[in-house]
Amino acid sequence: MRPLRLRNTLSSDRQVMRPTLRHSILETVARGIRSGTPRLAIFEAGRTYVPHRADGQVLPEEREVVCGAVTGAELDRWGRATDRRLDFFDAKGMLESAFAALRLEATYSASEEFGLMRGRTATLSLRGEPVGVLAEVHPDTLAAFDIEQPVLLFELDVARLAAHQPERLKAQSVSRFPAVEQDLAVVVDASVTA
Repeated sequence: MRPLRLRNTLSSDRQVMRPTLRHSILETVARGIRSGTPRLAIFEAGRTYVPHRADGQVLPEEREVVCGAVTGAELDRWGRATDRRLDFFDAKGMLESAFAALRLEATYSASEEFGLMRGRTATLSLRGEPVGVLAEVHPDTLAAFDIEQPVLLFELDVARLAAHQPERLKAQSVSRFPAVEQDLAVVVDASVTA
């Protein structure tokens, strides 16, 4: 089906109701890299509109979606960039941490989608129902956005995800004593006053 078009828009480049947030997130990644931030981890939540045939008409089906991307080098324990680029398994680990916090366990199955790399694309499912996709963006797609480094992307359908939430999660208060990630001890002579 063809994308749904809008009339009388404020901008000529926004005449189509967006069926995905991927374009928007890749524009943001490109802008970030151009501004000198080669390591990014971002997400966007918004509505998408998928053409849906009902009663002989093509109408938009509105969906709440979260789309995110990560790119750049891995950081060492001191927060400095290493030579290793983030890859599919780094992004998968990030998603698995988020799912664990929600008490959900996703399964991953190989799939193919336009604009994403074959062999590095997976459909995410909860209890057999597809809820999203995780993939490395194809170099040809990245070239269209003037991005010259690998980008990992995920997109999740919020309503399908929420339907599998086992119970209402209770919020916990933030600790008054934040965690110390690095401790430094200095040994000096007892005669030093400060």
